Amino acid sequence: MEDLPQIWAKKYTQYLGITPVNHQEGILQDVHWACGSFGYFPTYTLGAMWATQFFRQAEKELPGLSDDIASGKFSRLREYLRVKIHQRGSLLPSGDLLCKEVTGEPLNPQYFTQYLTAKYSKLYNL
Repeated sequence: MEDLPQIWAKKYTQYLGITPVNHQEGILQDVHWACGSFGYFPTYTLGAMWATQFFRQAEKELPGLSDDIASGKFSRLREYLRVKIHQRGSLLPSGDLLCKEVTGEPLNPQYFTQYLTAKYSKLYNL
């Protein structure tokens, strides 16, 4: 744990070309590290996984959705999210129940790994 600030600074320099001069410019710039809220990081991943699965379902139910988004038209997606996610989410005791209700299956990490593989293969010519 005590090596974390140095590792952060090294990777920050390596990836971004910026060398933090102190911890405030480095590892402590993220409020989660500074206040010790490490438990939030896994919830971000879960949210991204659910979002990927929800979007996959939205694409099935709304033909041409990707074309809409590419041309800056978000109204169909917004309405879909309002009805399927926003109105229902707070009424269910867990994200898994919402996921099953919206997509017909529990959280499936395969969709997220497919998304990541497609995205980063394209970005980095893998």
